[in-house]
Amino acid sequence: MKIHILAMGDRMPAWIDQGFAHYAARMPTFCQLALQPIPLQKRGKKADIKAVIKRESAQLLQAIPTAAYCVALERTGKQISTEKLAEQLRHWLASGQQPLILIGGPEGLGTTVLHKAREIWSLSSLTLAHPIARLVVAEQLYRAISIIQGLPYHRGPTWQV
Repeated sequence: MKIHILAMGDRMPAWIDQGFAHYAARMPTFCQLALQPIPLQKRGKKADIKAVIKRESAQLLQAIPTAAYCVALERTGKQISTEKLAEQLRHWLASGQQPLILIGGPEGLGTTVLHKAREIWSLSSLTLAHPIARLVVAEQLYRAISIIQGLPYHRGPTWQV
């Protein structure tokens, strides 16, 4: 299975790219991460942010495969624990679903993208910078798979789900 991540922004700081690559490389062959960055629309002092979000939403919607199980990340979405993420990952593995995680730009995701999502999750009630969100997603997916595999990486309250 491949977990696809569509993320706004194609020019990230090196430490973000390196961090994502680190966790992606640690994933087992049966559960790979595939990041597809989408270029951000230009922003300026007088930019119409609503129009920018609309254009970015169109880019994201166009890149979503029809069979994907879309999960949008939004600050106000449902917070889930790492253990629940492991349960969800186990379900995706067993059912053959193709998960796709959507990460917006600096202003988040547009409503059209949120309506396309089957679930809306929050990584935190804090507002995270969109580059950091992709790194947190990669680490948490690796942590979830380590729970499933019974690896000692996760030192939370339960070792296995």
